[in-house]
Amino acid sequence: PPMLVLPRLWCYLCDVDVPLRCRHCLDCGHCVSRFDHHCPWVGQCVGRRNHRVFWTFLMAQAWLLYASIQMLWHSVRPLDAYSSLETWLWRNAFVLPALVVCTMALGCCVPLLAFHSWLVITEQTTWEFVRPSTIKYRTYFKHVSPFDRGLISNIGRFLFPATASCDVLDSEDAAVWWLAFERRCARLARRVGKKATERV
Repeated sequence: PPMLVLPRLWCYLCDVDVPLRCRHCLDCGHCVSRFDHHCPWVGQCVGRRNHRVFWTFLMAQAWLLYASIQMLWHSVRPLDAYSSLETWLWRNAFVLPALVVCTMALGCCVPLLAFHSWLVITEQTTWEFVRPSTIKYRTYFKHVSPFDRGLISNIGRFLFPATASCDVLDSEDAAVWWLAFERRCARLARRVGKKATERV
């Protein structure tokens, strides 16, 4: 394969050379490969090594909340069995608040699971989606991820990565990305003309 000069970044806090899609987390105090976000609920960053685990955690949480809601709903005693509303509320004093809390938690968990599923199929991270203007390679691709390889390939790479413990971009992945990046930049330059060519 031809020799490629791949773009690299430098972390001034860690004083190390970092790969693309890496970001320094101020909460954790170190750089995270393929940084997605820092999750206060799990107490660590979500990145290359544990994004699948985080997605599985959201899926399991959603199913557990759904099962809890079903169980609590069938545990609510019918109103017709009691002479007054106050008696009915007293008899269901534990079930009703628990049902409300589980329903609210499911209402928060399902959109988060859907959002991360969308990030998976479009090969993006939360950081890249929320802050595209601060990332150099996203300035050219504001509405599409330059790492996108198609639906099936994105899901496959997410569920079955080639190197689960890889902390940096391997040469093959980096070469493929950089070649695709150059092709997209060339297409963009042809569309917008000389001004875009000078920016690239």
